[in-house]
Amino acid sequence: MSKKIKAKKLNNLQLIGTFFVDSGQAMIGDPCNMHKWNDSAEDDFEKHTEKSGEFSYLGAANATLTDGFGVLGDFDSVVFSTGNGDGMYPVYAQIEEYDEWGPRVWAIVIDMSRHGRYVYDKSQHQHQDECECE
Repeated sequence: MSKKIKAKKLNNLQLIGTFFVDSGQAMIGDPCNMHKWNDSAEDDFEKHTEKSGEFSYLGAANATLTDGFGVLGDFDSVVFSTGNGDGMYPVYAQIEEYDEWGPRVWAIVIDMSRHGRYVYDKSQHQHQDECECE
């Protein structure tokens, strides 16, 4: 019988890094599946309409332009439009102790809002807070 995991509230999120977006979309998946990525050079962006669900850049473009998100490949990744297009996005984690395994990432939050509207990390915005200019 498997142990049920009780849902926890997200609090004490820790900034674990940031990533840069240059295509207005982001993707989450297991790196061991990258060998399946179809990186064929396709110059015709309009062909994205023929690539629905494909584990490729054009497949990602099709998902984000059609529905705003989607699954690529055989559940190889999830792709989604970013909140504010291109830019740097902070990634936060809820870290919890889990039995004998010790600390584990329990949840991930990517703050794609403007100016940290959802997850506000004062250390990341200290200069803005101190500035009295318009």
